Amino acid sequence: MDWLISVAVFGIASAVLTAAGVGLLLVFADRAGNLVVQGLVGALSLFVLVALPSMAAATTLSRGSGFAAAVLAACCVVVIGYVVGMALLPAVARRAAIAAPRLSAASVAGGVVVCVVLGVIGAGLGAAFS
Repeated sequence: MDWLISVAVFGIASAVLTAAGVGLLLVFADRAGNLVVQGLVGALSLFVLVALPSMAAATTLSRGSGFAAAVLAACCVVVIGYVVGMALLPAVARRAAIAAPRLSAASVAGGVVVCVVLGVIGAGLGAAFS
């Protein structure tokens, strides 16, 4: 049950930071210094996809839960960020004046596989640093 607390705390942080990154892209996409904004959004994405799941896993492990619970917590945090990013993707596509990509079973399955891989990486890092 302790892993649910980690998912709630770090999942909310993941959702907020993902939405903030998409907002930065939407606001500053047409302005000068676009490379700086893209670099900041890239660093933010790396933080959301690696550091937050690692912190969720480390917190779960420090509460006495096993490695499986830490992997589950890290995967859930990554999935929350993924879902928020996919939900905001049509807004980015409209702003960029391109056709919004359609969700297919293959793209969802690929996203889930990437989320699981990033969750395992995050749990491994969380175990190493806890």
